[in-house]
Amino acid sequence: MRQVAVEKFVYKWTYSTAILYAATLVTTIGYGNISPKTTLGKICTVIYALIGILLVVSWLKLVGDSLALLATQYYQRLSRCYRRYLKEKKISLREEVDKKVPFWVPITLLILYLVAGSLLFATWEGWSYIDSAYFSFITFTTIGFGDLVPGETTITHRNGRSLICAMYLLFGVMLTALSFKLIQEDIDRIKSRLLQRLGIEHVHLSSIKR
Repeated sequence: MRQVAVEKFVYKWTYSTAILYAATLVTTIGYGNISPKTTLGKICTVIYALIGILLVVSWLKLVGDSLALLATQYYQRLSRCYRRYLKEKKISLREEVDKKVPFWVPITLLILYLVAGSLLFATWEGWSYIDSAYFSFITFTTIGFGDLVPGETTITHRNGRSLICAMYLLFGVMLTALSFKLIQEDIDRIKSRLLQRLGIEHVHLSSIKR
């Protein structure tokens, strides 16, 4: 039986690949395509990961809350402008203004971002659009299987595209955090309405006052 030798792709450490490595490290994605080989590199990786992961978790929570608040404010402004337009056209509408962003808004933005990533990586890496969208989703959710890694089929690591990949992944994680935050708020709002209709919340508050 003839053995076929498979050439393994070897990554070179450049500034752009180092940034991509650091981004996948602190976000716990960890593709596994780039890893430290020396003892000093492994020690520095452990220390950097311990500090970086804590900072990124806190940062993502802060960014998610801030972006959710900002998105809510802009959505309220757009709602008021839309209501004003309908009043000028003498079209009947509800009196209240939506105070929260509907869950479909961040989901739509995330899908559009995935589509943009699919086009980007399909062009750069030669992947199919399905594989590119799959890679983006696995990355944004920090699953990071490592079956698809940018730079294995092209010279991404040589021309600075790894830096763009790192920025795309970081913004994707931020957008995912924003989406989860807004979806959580929407679920809490629906749950609160259901409890009010069932009278459970009123009973709970009455028992607390007693």
